[in-house]
Amino acid sequence: MTAAPAFFRIADVMRITALSRATVYRRIADGIFPPPVHLGGRACGWTPAALQAWIDNPGGYRAPRTPRDDGAAVMPASPGERRVATDALKRSGLQPSSRTASSRSPSLRQASRFSSA
Repeated sequence: MTAAPAFFRIADVMRITALSRATVYRRIADGIFPPPVHLGGRACGWTPAALQAWIDNPGGYRAPRTPRDDGAAVMPASPGERRVATDALKRSGLQPSSRTASSRSPSLRQASRFSSA
């Protein structure tokens, strides 16, 4: 007899679901695939129960919503829900947190290896 593992890693999830890595993480972001459990460091895995819930109903699966650890509001997955949530935050005087590409991208001078300065 073989016991089921406590957690399935991404390679196992890709084999079981026949989805690519990018598709798995895209569906997690959309809320239609179970999110991984962080095991420490860079390791994460999926519980057999979470994967089985998705396998039982892949078209109708919706990940349970949980608040983020830092206390920030979790933005809904669909664009319409996002707009309503953003409007509600603005009415309450709060601004939704967002990272812009400019805050993550290097300056032009840093980006070029061949800059003259």
